[in-house]
Amino acid sequence: MDPTQKNRIMIRFLKEISVNKGIDISAEQLAPYRDLDTALESIEAHGVGVIDYTTVENSAGQWGRLKDILLKNVKFADGSPPRPAGYNAGGLRRRIEFWRRDDRLSALPQNDYYNRNTVATPDTLELTQLKAAARAKLEPIIKQFLHRDHPFRAANDAHVKSVIAQLEKRMKTQTAGSPENNKDKERLDMMRDLDKINNLKLIRVPDEVGGSATYCELAESAGGVTEKVSLVSLATVRQQLGNLRDGNPVNRATYTAARGNFKLGTEAIIKLPKHGEIAEVQREAMALNVSRMLGLDTTRATTMTHNGQPALFVPFDNIRLLKDFAKGKTFSSFGSSKTYEHYSTLNPVGAGLQPNEYIDDFGPSLGLFYLCSDTDAIGGYNQNKALRNARSLFVFDQVIMSKDKLGLDSRLSMQPIETLVKHTRHGQGRNRTLIEDSSFNAKFDSLEQLKNQSALLLQYADRVAWQHSIREQQLNRLLQRRDLTTIQRKTAEKELKDVTALKKDANELRTVMSERIRKIDSVLPRHNPAHISRPELRQGLILEKLLHNPVLFTSQGRPYKHPWTTRQNNPVKTIEAIDGGRVMLTFGKDLSPDMVNFLQRQGAGASLALRGNRQLVISRADLANLNEKMLHPEAQAAYAHDKNYLDIRDLRAISPAYEDGNKETILTSVTNYHRIMASHIPADQKIQAMQASQREIQDAINGTENKGFGMHVMKKLQFDMQQKLQGMIPPLDRPGNLNAAFNAAVRLDRVSEFNKVLQEAILKNRVNSAAFISYLTDCVQAAGLATNHTEAVARSQEISDRSAAALLQFSQPLPAPVMPVVPVVDVLSDDDEDLEVLPVSLVEVLREDQQVQRELVSDARAPTMIIQPTDGTLNDKPEDPTIEVSV
Repeated sequence: MDPTQKNRIMIRFLKEISVNKGIDISAEQLAPYRDLDTALESIEAHGVGVIDYTTVENSAGQWGRLKDILLKNVKFADGSPPRPAGYNAGGLRRRIEFWRRDDRLSALPQNDYYNRNTVATPDTLELTQLKAAARAKLEPIIKQFLHRDHPFRAANDAHVKSVIAQLEKRMKTQTAGSPENNKDKERLDMMRDLDKINNLKLIRVPDEVGGSATYCELAESAGGVTEKVSLVSLATVRQQLGNLRDGNPVNRATYTAARGNFKLGTEAIIKLPKHGEIAEVQREAMALNVSRMLGLDTTRATTMTHNGQPALFVPFDNIRLLKDFAKGKTFSSFGSSKTYEHYSTLNPVGAGLQPNEYIDDFGPSLGLFYLCSDTDAIGGYNQNKALRNARSLFVFDQVIMSKDKLGLDSRLSMQPIETLVKHTRHGQGRNRTLIEDSSFNAKFDSLEQLKNQSALLLQYADRVAWQHSIREQQLNRLLQRRDLTTIQRKTAEKELKDVTALKKDANELRTVMSERIRKIDSVLPRHNPAHISRPELRQGLILEKLLHNPVLFTSQGRPYKHPWTTRQNNPVKTIEAIDGGRVMLTFGKDLSPDMVNFLQRQGAGASLALRGNRQLVISRADLANLNEKMLHPEAQAAYAHDKNYLDIRDLRAISPAYEDGNKETILTSVTNYHRIMASHIPADQKIQAMQASQREIQDAINGTENKGFGMHVMKKLQFDMQQKLQGMIPPLDRPGNLNAAFNAAVRLDRVSEFNKVLQEAILKNRVNSAAFISYLTDCVQAAGLATNHTEAVARSQEISDRSAAALLQFSQPLPAPVMPVVPVVDVLSDDDEDLEVLPVSLVEVLREDQQVQRELVSDARAPTMIIQPTDGTLNDKPEDPTIEVSV
């Protein structure tokens, strides 16, 4: 900083804080103020982006900020000029960071709803003419299906609503989907379209920067229990009603065919306080800002005043509700016929063996959901959140609760903690599993982010309360005036009451947010931070999870995205550093030696060892290498030749983690499969045995309500079969992209069909054929082209169709090559006479082979491995919770 400027700033500052504001201070008098000089130097060094010294002397805002930083950290005794009395260097830097955070908060949508008001306006001439033109087109069409004596005018609201009521009543007596029912549905659509047109009302909606946009109120329900006003932009009204005016619909059929060009739909909503609770609006606005501060994709929303009360304007985005991508188990509400879903998982993209890899992990959002403690954050049908581009989580309809409803456990999952309501429909946190079934690392990082951002989050709550405090002061001054009318006074008194309540609510939310962040560490093991790092804490929790035998499938047979544990009743109590670069973990209960052995078999490291009954010792290096999927190689990112995917010891180890479900039948089938695969029989008979084992296990899955264990074994079987099949191909004949194609089939959830094609290619000696190589290439390309859930579903179906086509192609005999006739000489190796031949006739083998071939082609044409959940609903098509009139 230029010394001359520094002197000017020091003199101005000292004069402003002097008792005698008019005192003259010269540059020569500044020598004793070294602390002030040092403070200005520190601000220049550390306050880049906070204080701009090129404008600070001319900007009231910049000067006020500089003065605030100095006053709070450079101490003076009263006087003219004041005498220096100390300097807080650390406090000065913290105050700089306060203002840096304030700049971030200033860029967010603000909670000062009283500075923005919606304004209802009369219809413009343009809108009046558009309405009239639309009625002129619709009235003659509607009269075609009304009795000629029925009085009807399209502009008469009572006439329109009467026809709507009659149609709705008549449709209740009809068979849904019948010709007459379909006609009446189209008639009802037209009547409702007219009703919307008749009730369009102009409204100006303010924005954050002082402008506004023109919308029309729309007579349409936006759903949900919160009172909402549906809106459609004036631009859309112009477009759609202009299309109707200029179009030529002459009857019900032609109108219905072009209805997409005419109808009006909700493009935004104004959310009003639920049951008059104005704090609900503020809590949602604050939750959405917290979501933004945590870097999550969040709906745009603006607080404002509508009809004299706080409201939230929410424009719609190009998104799809999460209910289109997820499915749970269906439950009935106690004492009600209503149903809801819980324990949802993401829909697979194909047959149901593989979790969805085309939807981004939701782990980064855990911090938001935990902090908000909102048990209805996902909703009873996964309708309260969405995906953008069928790929990434989109946050809307989120509220910070003033009471703690969800706590954390050592799985980094949320648990209902309200004593009386935690088991009720609204208290159990329906479908929170969608967030909890995320990468452990991502969940841990999300909670760490929450802790690291705590100063920003709490300052935000302070800022909201401060804004309300400023408005409170303004209203109190206003109410001191004697010239207010009765209406003005009552309006101001009501607003003051609201603002005071909202200020109190913001302060209460700050308190609960602070406490929730503080509680995060309570689920972590006790440790010495100087010796155990945060990543090592995370790895300790992963080890705890592994020892609790995580599963890959729900009891209904739906795949989890990550290994899942329902409860972990033996948490790590402490982690401490010991000699030799090792750590020791102490658990609350005795550990299972079998689970420790299971971990060791799956590569947990040679250092992992029990010490007594409740302690484990492991090297820091081995601890760092643990991951939550390591117990299950079939859940790893890629196929590996050296993994034992179907170890019977592993199957018996994971069996207790699943509910009963024909387990012994399945294990017996696997034992027989291993025995046959180890025998010296020809490859074609081994392939037949593979197919038979797969059918046996599938029958066992279909024969029980608890499908999880069977699905897990089926997945393991597919990987083991791939190993065995590749072993049947001489290394020099093995296609170079076989592994990549198999991995692609796994990602697209078509591994069973892929294995069928490989089996047939081996049986028909087509492994190096152009058709098979092309099939492998198609698999790899399909997986690479899919970038989101929707594309992956389509590519998965392509692979299914391609597999069926390949099986049909391989079932055809190869065209006979044109070759010169030469004597055929049998060439026998020295080992041929030692081959073991099963006592099966050639006719029987051929007949069985033909039967298997027919089954292969039939299976390939049919959907593969779609599991029928025990709740009676298909797991790949979520139900729409919206109740519509049955037509």
